[in-house]
Amino acid sequence: MKVIKISSYYEFIEHFGGYPRSSFCPYYYRGINAEYSLIPSICYDNMVGRIKSFQDYEECLMRGIAKELANNYNLAQYKFNDWETWFIARHFGLKSRMMDFTKDDRIAIQFAMDHSPNGLARIYCLDYSGIKFIQQEDLIKKQIDPFNYHRLCLIHPGPTYKENVIKKLGISRILIQMGNFLYQPLSTISEPITNQIPDHFWKIFEIHYHHFDKIKKEIEMKDNILMNRDLLKEASPLDDHCKHLNLNLCCK
Repeated sequence: MKVIKISSYYEFIEHFGGYPRSSFCPYYYRGINAEYSLIPSICYDNMVGRIKSFQDYEECLMRGIAKELANNYNLAQYKFNDWETWFIARHFGLKSRMMDFTKDDRIAIQFAMDHSPNGLARIYCLDYSGIKFIQQEDLIKKQIDPFNYHRLCLIHPGPTYKENVIKKLGISRILIQMGNFLYQPLSTISEPITNQIPDHFWKIFEIHYHHFDKIKKEIEMKDNILMNRDLLKEASPLDDHCKHLNLNLCCK
């Protein structure tokens, strides 16, 4: 698969007609360290082979986050097998089979650079016409939960999700990210997504760390934002709680 090396933000946006966040641009973005494959976090750290049952492991983690949301955030309506519980968990770093893709290319770029301080950042751009696109409401109507669905898809959260979560959690970065969630069955979680969706639905960019500061400044000047404050830098105690759950594997 072709990787496009860039040294300027303007080089990047040229590939999207200059408007990577426009409503007519069909791409969603995910940024990571170039050393890693595009696999879900549940497979990080050589988890395949260490976990006897990934479904039991996910269930354990989701019960943990649901308990935290009920006890400390007045979100008792979110059960461990609700889609919105999974969305919240992914926003705050809990491991699962889901990956979040953002409509905001700048967020993907910042995340990739923040996690590649002395190396190569990679931006994966997915044309969503290459994958089944599902509304959360349709899954709920059909009484499908994350544990009994077995199809690769991109899920768009329901209209009340961001409003409810932001009101209860007080975290605006969920709204800023404009995220959709790539979901896949457990049978394929160790296979990079780039191998499961044809090449022509992808644009992949790579940035050397020598160009990070230049690109940040270009984005700040173009869009009048502060890359170190306005996008992903809003911390939450839920970040630490999810990290704690990830590190304390309650299901082996």
